[in-house]
Amino acid sequence: MNEKKRVHPYTSAIYLRKFLFFIIVPAVQTLVFRKINNVYSILNLIFCIVVILYAVIRAYFESCSICGDTISITRGLIVRTRIQLPISSIDSITIYKGLFSGKLFGVCRFFADVPSLSRKMNTAVYVSHGRAEEIVGCLAKKDNKLKIYTAKKLKTIFMAVLWSNSLTGFLILMPFVSNINKIFGENSLNDFYEDISITKYLIYIGFPPVAATITNILLICWGFSVVLHLGRYLIFNVEKNESLIYINRGFFSRATFITGEESVNAISIKQNISMMPFNLYSAYIHTISTEKTKGDKSLLISPERRKNTMSIITRIMNYDAFSGKGKVRPPRSARPA
Repeated sequence: MNEKKRVHPYTSAIYLRKFLFFIIVPAVQTLVFRKINNVYSILNLIFCIVVILYAVIRAYFESCSICGDTISITRGLIVRTRIQLPISSIDSITIYKGLFSGKLFGVCRFFADVPSLSRKMNTAVYVSHGRAEEIVGCLAKKDNKLKIYTAKKLKTIFMAVLWSNSLTGFLILMPFVSNINKIFGENSLNDFYEDISITKYLIYIGFPPVAATITNILLICWGFSVVLHLGRYLIFNVEKNESLIYINRGFFSRATFITGEESVNAISIKQNISMMPFNLYSAYIHTISTEKTKGDKSLLISPERRKNTMSIITRIMNYDAFSGKGKVRPPRSARPA
């Protein structure tokens, strides 16, 4: 199969976004002064046009090609870079469909990773959904996917409640909080806080004012963290065909992590303190790609009973996960006195 196809036109918007600040400032200045005949305004207008043309032309010359058994990615305008990814060497593929770009423009971010590839080497391209599935089809011998596991929504909500913390919500809310007054007005932050604040109710039931304020902030940040986790995991399932494992996740935006059985280095089963009283376990998949990514991208099975977790692993990996029942303990002579 030898095809050379350009990336999705939406790529120009990605490049344009990097220069958005440099476009907005000259554009606003031109609108404020309202003098296109002014030399400064004309220079601003020319600069905006040049930046837009650069983004469009660079996206036009970017391509993602399938040449025999190789995925070839070409990018760059002045300095051209061509990356050759042998299909047999691909460790994993990640397909990300954004909330707006995926729904409105039918575009997804396609990223193929090989073991020796550094994360500094960007091989991500923006292609249509059909094009992404076409490339994935080159890896899969047969695309008869079977759904192995689907996380129940109530358990996912329970997981989000257990795993969320106020610090995560605080770190994510901070950029929004710092700019909300600039965007919506000086009193917008106070009005927003008053609408969701429960400080006065905490004081009413006996909390000291300072403790009630701190508790209210922690609860708000925790609630935001819960929503964030639900957005990531509310729709979570694992599919499999003869050669590939598909891990699908996300509610607002969708992400699919695809890897082969031979690329899986290990599967870990974890139980934290909050899961122990309910006898729940979660499973994680470990490949070279998952170890290189930041954040929690390796979840394979959301919290389930131990028996269910082991049974699902058996179906995914085609081996008996119940075979290792014994425990390895050091001999008495090796124990410290």
